[in-house]
Amino acid sequence: MTLPFLAIQDAFPLALAIGLGGFFGLQRDIRQLHRTQRYMGVRTMGLMSLMGYLSFQLGEAWAMLTFGVLGLLLITSHILKAMKIADLGITGVIAALLLFLVGMLCAQGSLLIAFLATMLLSLLDGYRKEVYHFADTLTITEWQSALHLLLLSGVLLPFLPIEPLDPWGVVSLRSLWLLVLFILGIDFIGYFLAKYIGNSKSIFMVSLLGAMVSSTAVTTSLSLQSQLAPVGTERLFAGGILLGTMVMQLRVMAEILVLAPEAQKLSLALIPLCMAVGSALAVLWITYGKHNTSPPIDEESLTPTVSVQSPFRILPALLFGGIFAGILLALYFAQRFFGEQGVYATAFLSGMVDIDAIVLSALEQLRNGIMSPHIASSSVLIALAVNTGIKVVYTFLLGHRRTALWVLSGIGMSLVAGGIGYGLFML
Repeated sequence: MTLPFLAIQDAFPLALAIGLGGFFGLQRDIRQLHRTQRYMGVRTMGLMSLMGYLSFQLGEAWAMLTFGVLGLLLITSHILKAMKIADLGITGVIAALLLFLVGMLCAQGSLLIAFLATMLLSLLDGYRKEVYHFADTLTITEWQSALHLLLLSGVLLPFLPIEPLDPWGVVSLRSLWLLVLFILGIDFIGYFLAKYIGNSKSIFMVSLLGAMVSSTAVTTSLSLQSQLAPVGTERLFAGGILLGTMVMQLRVMAEILVLAPEAQKLSLALIPLCMAVGSALAVLWITYGKHNTSPPIDEESLTPTVSVQSPFRILPALLFGGIFAGILLALYFAQRFFGEQGVYATAFLSGMVDIDAIVLSALEQLRNGIMSPHIASSSVLIALAVNTGIKVVYTFLLGHRRTALWVLSGIGMSLVAGGIGYGLFML
């Protein structure tokens, strides 16, 4: 069998195969800069992808045979090298075999998959210390909880009925659990960042990361710590609380952009977006405004902390699902028996408990045609306003009085901005 002639259109996949392999090998060369001998660097990895490309051009049988022989050679080489290089791992061998497959993908024409696979492989290998650091911060209990939750979702989700179970056609178990997983996914991102950058002493960094999991936890924690902080730092704690509030509002905006119907997606997102802009302006005004005559404070010396819990816990996930289902039914019956006023009362009470549940419930009923866009937007605004305003109460009850007054003024700016967003929605 002869090698097919490489036409002009074959030049790009061939070059991409060599380039992807060389790109991955380049960062291995950089990491091995001070070693006397390099192992699986830019040349080896580039040639590995080239070999995968050419062997695939010869035919699948030749590709599989070459892959097997190459695998045996790499394992043998690894054993010999490991006798001399103590910190050599099996990852390089696996990466080389994967890059051989990347070359085959380029030959097959799956260029996007080849590109994404190389980028993912480069990230895992280039940031291995960060990956190890995150793994070291996890406990076995957190890992087991994540495993149980994922297994529960993977086993149950395919068997959950799509049709609503209740006679009113409101609660679908599959939709309910998918939304629970959506919220857990957002929580996991925040939890990952909080665990990875959890040793930060910056109030704003702690607020930003902690609020991705729970803005209420940020508010209560920073309020309590403002009581014991040095004089003149009240505005910093207030800024941290308002920054956490802004993250909560952006989180609601993300939920709307993902789950709202296309026709109302952008207009509905205006409400939390405007509130978030108001919160951001309040943070800048309180922290850096000309009214601030306090002496400079070393923010790094304040060592703020916010305690967040792992989102991978089965019972809280089931509890959130139960709250979500309860609010769905409450909104349905409130609208049926009490009209708009009943829906708004439900949104008001729910906003004090869980902002995600009421927002997702309103969006779900909007998608199913049970709730009009006007009532849904008003419900979101009420729930956001209540959840935002309740932080003033927490700060007055738990924090320093000056901190509470700063938070009150900042929350006022956020609520006014939210009203502007609602007005734009109604235009």
